[in-house]
Amino acid sequence: MHWVIVGDLLQKIEQPSIHGCEVGVETGRTSAYLLRRYENLYLHMVDPYRRSPPYMATGDPTAAKTQEEFNSQFLEAVIAVEFAGHRKYFHRIPSSEAVKEFTKDELDFVFIDANHGYEHVLKDCLGWWEVVRRGGLLIGHDYGNDGSWTRGVKPAWDEFAKQAGVKLKSAERYVVWTQKP
Repeated sequence: MHWVIVGDLLQKIEQPSIHGCEVGVETGRTSAYLLRRYENLYLHMVDPYRRSPPYMATGDPTAAKTQEEFNSQFLEAVIAVEFAGHRKYFHRIPSSEAVKEFTKDELDFVFIDANHGYEHVLKDCLGWWEVVRRGGLLIGHDYGNDGSWTRGVKPAWDEFAKQAGVKLKSAERYVVWTQKP
């Protein structure tokens, strides 16, 4: 699955401890995998776990869930990463609010797999890029995926790369990434 590819990319980070963020956590599968694989990882997990009209407009099946289903997903995520103790932090707020809680160049990586609408993906890429340190990674999912609700992902990442002046690299499972110079 895509979390294995993300985990492999984190090998590029040569730090005694890794500080990162997953934006769009859902049930916590990716977070749990990364936290198990890297015992030196401190992970911020950003997901509002609530219904949102702009998100619903993307057609993403996840956005159509009831609030009860979002609450259930949050509980699944909490249980999935319970083993990590103090190495995980939940931010149950929108990405646009969560990014403000970090300082410039603070994180070693950010993995974005949240709202797939063009405007949201572009805003996430540009916003989170500011908090990724030099040599750190910005990683995304569903780049080039032809699903009806994922069509905004590739153009948004391409526009981000143009604005940031970076080259994107794609990997298996629709993973895209770049390293901050």
